[in-house]
Amino acid sequence: MHELSVTKNVLQLVIRHAEANKARRVVGVKLEIGEMRDIVEDLMQKCFLYLARGTVAEGAALKINVIPLTCNCRACNEVFPVDWRKGFDHMSCPKCGGASLAPYTGQEFFIKEIDVV
Repeated sequence: MHELSVTKNVLQLVIRHAEANKARRVVGVKLEIGEMRDIVEDLMQKCFLYLARGTVAEGAALKINVIPLTCNCRACNEVFPVDWRKGFDHMSCPKCGGASLAPYTGQEFFIKEIDVV
């Protein structure tokens, strides 16, 4: 359950931001998290609610936008979605059949927005 430690780090950054901006309260936090980070959204939501108790972020809405995994073919530069649950063995580009691939999206973890009052 890495959601607890990840959420704790996010909350620390959110609180630091709120304090630096002399905010009275954090009302919302928007995250962009890549699919490969394997975050369980419901669990992260619960961890956030629990950890934020008694802080400037208590009651803040946590919105998570999951970024799907895509790969870039080095041969033809095609970017295409990947279902990582099927595994990566024998994966190839759907356009040219090339096997030289690089992750393009799906590993992100950003605090995109912190709404304060």
